[in-house]
Amino acid sequence: MSKFCLNPTCKNPQNPNQNKICHGCNANLAKTTQSYIFENYRITKLLGEGGFGRTYLAEYLRRYNEPRLIKTLITSGHKQTQHKIKELFTREAEQLYHLDHPQIPKLYEYFEKDNNLYLVQEFIDGINLREELKQEGPFSEEKIQILLEKLLPVLSYIEDQNLLHRDIKPDNIMRRHSDGVLMLIDFGAARVKTGMGLTLLTAIYTPGYAAIEHMMGRPVKASDIYSLGVTCIRLLTGCLPSNTTDPIYDDHENCLCWKEYLQENNIQVSDRLIAILDKMVASSLRDRYPDAKAVLKDLLRPISPPVSLPKVVENSQQSPEKVQNSGENSQQPPEKVQNSGENSQQPPEKVQVLGENSQNFSVSPSFSVAPQTLPKVVEKRQNSTVNPSFSAPSQQSVNLPRKLGLLAGVVAILTGVLGIGGYFLINQSETIDNNTQESIDKNDTIPILETLESQYQQGNYQDCYKLATDNYDQERDVLQKYVLQEWIGKCGLEAAKIKANADSYSDAIAIAQTIPTIVPNYQEVEDSINIWSGKILEYATQVYQQGKLEDAIKVTDTIPDNSSAKTKIPDLISQWEQEQKQKQQEQEKQRQEQQEQIRGQVSLISQKTGLDYTQLHDFLDSGKWHEADRATTRIMLQGVGRQQQGWFRKQDINKLSCEDLRIINQLWLESTEGNSGFSRQKEIWQMNGSPVHARGKASISDGKIGKFPSDLWEGKWGMWDVTMVEFFSRVANCSL
Repeated sequence: MSKFCLNPTCKNPQNPNQNKICHGCNANLAKTTQSYIFENYRITKLLGEGGFGRTYLAEYLRRYNEPRLIKTLITSGHKQTQHKIKELFTREAEQLYHLDHPQIPKLYEYFEKDNNLYLVQEFIDGINLREELKQEGPFSEEKIQILLEKLLPVLSYIEDQNLLHRDIKPDNIMRRHSDGVLMLIDFGAARVKTGMGLTLLTAIYTPGYAAIEHMMGRPVKASDIYSLGVTCIRLLTGCLPSNTTDPIYDDHENCLCWKEYLQENNIQVSDRLIAILDKMVASSLRDRYPDAKAVLKDLLRPISPPVSLPKVVENSQQSPEKVQNSGENSQQPPEKVQNSGENSQQPPEKVQVLGENSQNFSVSPSFSVAPQTLPKVVEKRQNSTVNPSFSAPSQQSVNLPRKLGLLAGVVAILTGVLGIGGYFLINQSETIDNNTQESIDKNDTIPILETLESQYQQGNYQDCYKLATDNYDQERDVLQKYVLQEWIGKCGLEAAKIKANADSYSDAIAIAQTIPTIVPNYQEVEDSINIWSGKILEYATQVYQQGKLEDAIKVTDTIPDNSSAKTKIPDLISQWEQEQKQKQQEQEKQRQEQQEQIRGQVSLISQKTGLDYTQLHDFLDSGKWHEADRATTRIMLQGVGRQQQGWFRKQDINKLSCEDLRIINQLWLESTEGNSGFSRQKEIWQMNGSPVHARGKASISDGKIGKFPSDLWEGKWGMWDVTMVEFFSRVANCSL
C-alpha cells in the first residue's frame, strides 16, 4: 500500500503508507491524498502517469466545480533541452487552443509553473475503445463503418488546421457516456518526449500503430490515416499488440497479416471494406490514401466492379494441334489426330480421352460452341499401319470410337445450347435482380426524398435540413447516405442564407458550422461563412467608430476561427486600440490646456447666485475628500433650494446654474490634477456609452480617476437611479 500526493508539482508523489508528510513536497498527506488546491482547480484524482507527465481529474472552482482534465509535462535535464521542450510545447498548445470541433476536447488554458508545463482540457466522461473491446469483444463490420464515418471528418478538420494527431489508437478514441459520440483525445502533452539529448515533437508514436515514415520522425497526413486504419483492423480482429507479441504482424515478412487472420477465423467482412482498410495501411505512401477526404470519398461512394459477361465463341479456324476429337470425314494426318481408342500412342499429357473414364473433359459455362466446330469421329484409313504387337481389333472395339465420338458430339451440342441459354439466363437474372433491388431501394427512399423535395420547394429549409440529418444518422446504405449528404448541404445552406438575408450573420454562421464537411457543396458553405464573417467584421468596425471599442471587440469574438476574416482581427483591434489611445492623449492635452487657462481665475463667490465655495476650496486643497464631497452636496442643494429635503428631484437638475457647476468642476479638477470633476465624469460616460460607468463607489478618498461623485452623493441626493442622464446632459449643455 502507498499514498499518492495529488500535488502536481511534487517530484516524488508516491509515498509509503506510514508517511504523514510527503517526502516529495513536504505537504500534509492527510490533505493532499484527498484533494489539492492548485491555481483555480481542486485536484481530486490521478487518472494516469507516464515517464514524462501525469493526468489528473480536477474541479474548476470558478465555475461551479466543473470537471476538468489537467495534464502536466515534467521537464528535467539540461537547460537547453528544457528550453526546446517548452518552445515546442507552447507552439503546439497555441495551435490546439484554437481547435473548435465537437469531437475534440476543448483546450481551456496552458501555463508554466515551477518549470513544469500544464494543459487544462475538457473532461470526457466515457470509455476508450480499448476498454470497449475488452468488454464487448471484436467490432462488427457495421461498427467499423460507423467509426470511420464519424472519425474521418474529425481528421479532415485537423488536416485543414495543418495539424496531425500522431497517436491514433483505441486508447485515444473515447465513446462519451452521455450520447455515445466518439471523441478523439490526447492532443498536446504527450507530443513531447526527451531522449538522449534530442527532443522532437514529431518523434512520439505507439508501436503497432505507426507508419514507417512516422517512426522515422517525418509524419504526414497519410500517417494518421495509417494509424486509424490499423486501429480499425485491430478492433475488427480483436488483436492488440503487446510488448512481446502481435497476432497479426509478421516479423519475417514485415507486414500486417490481418486478411489471413480473417480467413482463418471465419470473420466475414465485405470486399469493399477490406479494400479500403488495405489502402489505408499500405506501407508505401504512394499506395496509401493521402488524407481523410480521399478515404471518405471511397467510403461513401463505392465503385461497383463491372459485370463480366459470358462470351460466345464464333466459328474458329483451329489449328490441327488444337483439335481434340477425330471425326470420320477428318482430313487431318493420322499423326496429328488424338484417337480415342485404348491403343493411342500419344503422350498421356497431350491425350484427352473421351471415354466414360475421362478425367480431363470439362466445359466452361461461360462459352458456347458453334455447330461447325463440333468434333466428328474419324475413321481409320484403310492403309494405316497396324502395330504388330497388338491383335486386330474386334468389330465391337472398332465401333467403340464411333459411339464415343457421337456421344462427345451430343455432349458438345448440349453444352453449346446450355452455354447460350446460360448466357441469356444470367443476363435476365441480373436484370431481374437489379430491377428488384432498384424497386426495393426506390420504395425505401421515395417517401423521404419526396418529403425533402417538398420541404425544399416550400422554403422549409430548416425542416428539410433536420429531416435529412436525422435520416443520415440512421441510414446504413452508403449510396443512400450520399444522396442524403446532398440534401443536408443543400437545405442547411439555404437555412443559413435566410438568417444572413435578415442580417443575422452570427446565426447564419452557427447553422452553417453544423453542416458536415463531407457534403458535396461544402466549398460553397465555406465561402458563405467567409462572406458572412466579413459582414460581421464590417459591423464591428461601425461599432468602433461610434466610440465603443469594447463592444466592437465583443462583436469580433463571434467570428469563427476557420474563416478568412479571423486572420484580420488581431491587426484591426491593434489599430483600433492605437487610434483610441491617440484620441485619449489628444483629449488629455486639451483638458490640460483648458485647466491652465482657467487656473487661478476661479472666484470663490458666485456672482450669479452668491454661493460661497471657500470651505469647499479649503477641503480640496488639504486633500479632505469626504469633507469636500459633503460641502459640494450642500452647495448644490442650496443652489436649487433643497437644503431641508437633502435630495434632488428630476425637475431640479435644470435649475443647477452653469456657473456653479463650472466653479465646482474647476475646483475639483485643480485639486485632483484632472482626475475628478463633472467634465471628467462626462468623458467616462461618453466613452463607455452608459452613465452607469460614471457613478462612484465610495472611493472618493482614493482620489482615483473617474471616482467622483461618490456613493455619498447618491445617498444624499437619491439622484443616480433616476436622473443620471439628465444630469450629464446638463453638464454637457454647460460646455463642461
